[in-house]
Amino acid sequence: TGIEPYFRLIRFSQKDKDHLYESVLSELALNPFEVAIVDDRVIRGIRWGNKRGATTVWLKKGKFSHEEPSEDTGIPTYTIQNIEELCTISFSKQLLKEVEEPMSDRPLISIQPRTSMGAKHEAIFFNNHHHSFQSIQGLDIEKAAEGITSPISVILQITRKCNFDCSFCSEIFQMPDPSLDELALMKKNLQGVQRVFLSGGEPLLRKDLIEIAEMYSSDFIVGLPTNATAGKALAQKLVGKIAFVNIGLEGPRAITNKERGDYNMIIKGVRAFYEAGLPLSFSGVMYRSTLDGLPFLYQIADIYEAGKIKLIMPIKKGNGLFLKEQEFLEQEEYENLFHSLTDMRQQFGWTPSVRMTTWTPQNEGYSILTYPNGETYAWPVYDAEDKVMFLGNLKEETIQEIWKKYPFKKNHLTKYLGKSIMVAE
Repeated sequence: TGIEPYFRLIRFSQKDKDHLYESVLSELALNPFEVAIVDDRVIRGIRWGNKRGATTVWLKKGKFSHEEPSEDTGIPTYTIQNIEELCTISFSKQLLKEVEEPMSDRPLISIQPRTSMGAKHEAIFFNNHHHSFQSIQGLDIEKAAEGITSPISVILQITRKCNFDCSFCSEIFQMPDPSLDELALMKKNLQGVQRVFLSGGEPLLRKDLIEIAEMYSSDFIVGLPTNATAGKALAQKLVGKIAFVNIGLEGPRAITNKERGDYNMIIKGVRAFYEAGLPLSFSGVMYRSTLDGLPFLYQIADIYEAGKIKLIMPIKKGNGLFLKEQEFLEQEEYENLFHSLTDMRQQFGWTPSVRMTTWTPQNEGYSILTYPNGETYAWPVYDAEDKVMFLGNLKEETIQEIWKKYPFKKNHLTKYLGKSIMVAE
């Protein structure tokens, strides 16, 4: 046909398209987040791409143009009317950020960012580069909070076991791990959520983690919070199954060893994830004993081309109950720290975004947290016992039923959209 010179690989399949897409990714050694899927059928390539976190372009033309996106397929990142319009799209790491520009600035294509289907025309989408949520320009968060039927992000604890004993850890009490059947049930009841964190404890300690990641990656953007100590053994096996790895670290060796755990093991894991091509983010807990290390954390994140660093206050729960009162900073001190870090970012050319969360009224209860036994809570609820508010059990209820009882909907959106926290991108 004369087109062969323009392609590295050409494959055909009449039936199992999903398997075809997966095999092509494997042959080309690419992550879903590095590719764009162009298809004239939303129930085929667009559905697969949205589930796997790829950029999707719907060619709305021809005999299938009447097919409309559904909750199952998700919304395509872009909608075009003819194939030539592909030339007007910039397929870069900043792709999802660009859709915030006013529609009038991009007349050649109809841009429809991927969104939660319950959001009623108000688009909330995931930025693969910064590993965070964004919205189209002019989103009315009050209306969106009332209009969506599911949270955009859920933390699912797949274990409480951990090989560290962090000074600030809030989840120190043990529970049995959920079985694969229980996790499959919770996955079914989480349908409608965009992102799921497979959290812990330390999730890399589960011998069946790869199977769990594969189970969840078909339907969700999967984030993996970890101390990275088993990264060398598991990094390659996780490729294509998670959207990003979020590594806990407080900076240099002496501080990390004292407050978290084995720095050398963490860095070996970080290097393994990086060399496997898995996107990285870093998390640090901010209190007086870690402050001097946070600029070093930023430098490390920059070296490993992280999408973001996420900084959070400790909370008085678990080991956090034993932190001395002087370890906790005032709000003004956190704001000064943020400005200091962003000044250094500009001075030294660091590229990761930074997101700093403090315990203000606007952030109370922002997170939906599911324990290993399925019990699901709003977190952190400042005056509640154990800093959580019970909402329901994910093994017995759908996330939509739990969401109806959740009183912090606006805080959930404003925090994850970066409106109630300090952000520099």
